[in-house]
Amino acid sequence: MRKLGLAFLLMFVVCTVHAQFSDSTHYYFKYGSTGSVNKTQDGASYLLNNGLTFKVSKKNIVLNADMGYIFGKQDDARTNSDFSASLNFNLYPGEERRFYYWG
Repeated sequence: MRKLGLAFLLMFVVCTVHAQFSDSTHYYFKYGSTGSVNKTQDGASYLLNNGLTFKVSKKNIVLNADMGYIFGKQDDARTNSDFSASLNFNLYPGEERRFYYWG
C-alpha cells in the first residue's frame, strides 16, 4: 500500500531544477517541441508548441534569447499562429560584478 501511495504522489509532483553556468560552459542551446493530435468521427484538431532558448555566459556579458511558436488547426481552419520572442543581456564593465547594465 505504501508503494502505491508513493507512486501516486510522484505522478503529481513535478520539480524543475535549473543550475547556474559552470566555469567551463559558455553557450547553452535548448529546443523543445510538444503537441497534441485529436481525431474523432466528426473532425480533427492538433496543436503544436515549439520553444527555442539560447544563452551565452562569459566574463563580461550574459545574453538570454527565448523564442516560442504555437500553431493550431481544427477542421482545416487555423486556430493559433502565435510567435513570441525576448532578448535580454547584462553587461559587466570592469573586474567587479557589483554594478551592471541591463538592456
